[in-house]
Amino acid sequence: MSVEAENAKEEIRDLLRGCLFSGIPNGSCAIFRVVKNECVSPRGQLLILKGGVYDPVVYDNDLSGSANRMSLSSTDYVRIIRKARKVLVEEGLEPESVKKVFEDFKNLRS
Repeated sequence: MSVEAENAKEEIRDLLRGCLFSGIPNGSCAIFRVVKNECVSPRGQLLILKGGVYDPVVYDNDLSGSANRMSLSSTDYVRIIRKARKVLVEEGLEPESVKKVFEDFKNLRS
C-alpha cells in the first residue's frame, strides 16, 4: 500500500471518529432518493468506510455538498469521500470508467 493511501485512510479514520451518523440525512442525496439503497447514501457510505471497507460504491454520488449542508453534525462528507476515492485510485481499485477518464486525460496531454 502506498504512503498516500495509508495517510488518506488515517485521515478518514480521524474524520469519522467524531461522526454522528444519525445526523446525516439521506433525503438530501439526489441519488439515494432515486436508487433507495443505503449503500449509495451519505450515511451508508460513511458507515462502510468506518468499517474499514474501501469500495468503489463511493463513486456512486455526485459530491454536490448537499450532505454537508444538511448534516446535523459537522461531518465533512465530501472531504471523506474524496479521500476514500484517493485510496481506491492509489490501490488500483477505482471503477473502470474512472480509469478510462484518467487514461483519456493522459492521452490528451501527450
